[in-house]
Amino acid sequence: MIRLKAQSVSQSVAIWLTPIPLKITVHSVFKHGFNLLVNERLIFISEASVPHGITLMKGSMSKLATVDLQTVVLYTHNSLHFRNMLTPIVIDLQDVPIETYNPQPFVPARATLRQRYQQIVHYPSMTGFDQTINDTLHIPKLQSIAPETFDDVIAWLLGRGRGLTPTGDDILLGLSIVLHTFNNPYRNAFDAALTCQLSPSATTAVSFEYLSHASEDMFSHSLLNFISIMNDDDDAAFQRALLNLKHYGHTSGIDTLTGIAIGLAMLLF
Repeated sequence: MIRLKAQSVSQSVAIWLTPIPLKITVHSVFKHGFNLLVNERLIFISEASVPHGITLMKGSMSKLATVDLQTVVLYTHNSLHFRNMLTPIVIDLQDVPIETYNPQPFVPARATLRQRYQQIVHYPSMTGFDQTINDTLHIPKLQSIAPETFDDVIAWLLGRGRGLTPTGDDILLGLSIVLHTFNNPYRNAFDAALTCQLSPSATTAVSFEYLSHASEDMFSHSLLNFISIMNDDDDAAFQRALLNLKHYGHTSGIDTLTGIAIGLAMLLF
């Protein structure tokens, strides 16, 4: 048996994993992690830090490489037990720290952010809509975004596009993190509109988790770090952060950047 110790669990996961033994299914598997389905909610197991996740120590995921959709998982005695494998695996959650994912509000460095906006808008990559970021921003529906059109734009974006996190959802996530981290006055109206329309049937299960947590002011550490770097005047660090985000998913990073650009435009112009 292989026994792994988790590094941290998110607030949400600490609530979802009740003391009652739970039979869990593997929902989806990725290169760097996998989702477990627990009472209609997803828990992401990886070495990254996400608001609906269990974060493992570096190097742990290689030991979980054989987990697939047929793996039987049981939660009991503060541990996840991965059964029907050649070598059973246990992830120990006993006394593991609970991680927070709430952003600390930033004071916007407006001159820097105007430069960052231009760098993002003209970044040479394609969104999931098969357009550049600049062209995507000129889609009439996105050009009209304002508090009075939040309901209409969110309805248009939710679930729109391909993949486990459709392009429209990633755009909403990028917009949301800018409204939250810079304490934009439109934040409450956006959250209300998103919460009203977001449901498990409106989009994919993976996107539902990211967006529902975003509406509750919780974001992955990688996105929070990107926003912090974006607000700083270290251009070399920002270029590295752009490149890292670009490689997130097939187009998810670029789609999220598109939403960040929309948020910056609402903040600055």
